[in-house]
Amino acid sequence: MGFSHDDLLLAQGYFFNFIIQNIFIEGQIENWVSIIDLGNTGLFSVIGPFKKSISFLSDIFRCRMHLTSVVNCPGSISMLWGMAKGFI
Repeated sequence: MGFSHDDLLLAQGYFFNFIIQNIFIEGQIENWVSIIDLGNTGLFSVIGPFKKSISFLSDIFRCRMHLTSVVNCPGSISMLWGMAKGFI
């Protein structure tokens, strides 16, 4: 039985809310670092879900994300990022 991307977003939202309510210290500035593992994925299978995840996190948990790191990135995405980085 597989999980849909929407199910994973709901689980992620529940987990982040739990952290905010039970672990963060009230009155302190607290942010988190997110690590995304793209192992065994292709360029086109990543774009839609990745875009949806980023918009979900930025809409619901505004100003909480400090850094997002992507590991095991497919070669096609690394190549595109290398070209885009040159323009930035």
